[in-house]
Amino acid sequence: MLLRQFRARFGEFPEAAIARVEGAEIAALEQWAERVLSAKTLAEVLDGPS
Repeated sequence: MLLRQFRARFGEFPEAAIARVEGAEIAALEQWAERVLSAKTLAEVLDGPS
């Protein structure tokens, strides 16, 4: 579901990002699911605000 949210918000994204999501722990997935609601970029979701 998170990958679908990412694609809906940011369009297609790198395979490395897909692999990162697929291999992530539950805690990271939960954090990213919250960040995707307000982040302007995929990097903000995965790495946090700069």
